[in-house]
Amino acid sequence: MAAKKVTGTIPAHKVEPGNRGVEFAVRDGDDLMGRLKVCKARVVWIPKDKTYGKELSWEKVRDLFEKHGTVENGK
Repeated sequence: MAAKKVTGTIPAHKVEPGNRGVEFAVRDGDDLMGRLKVCKARVVWIPKDKTYGKELSWEKVRDLFEKHGTVENGK
């Protein structure tokens, strides 16, 4: 199994309304899985080869982690 890699560029400005947010490329080895866009009001997952993604509000992201997340091992 190839290692997962996340790369991105963080702009030198705050993530505020009207800004594009911060976008990360998520890879499984060399294969692009998709892009994760982090904005002030939401998170957007854009699958590879797609222009538009699916978004969740920060409240829904929190609920998703509470329901389906596992405890981090502290490493």
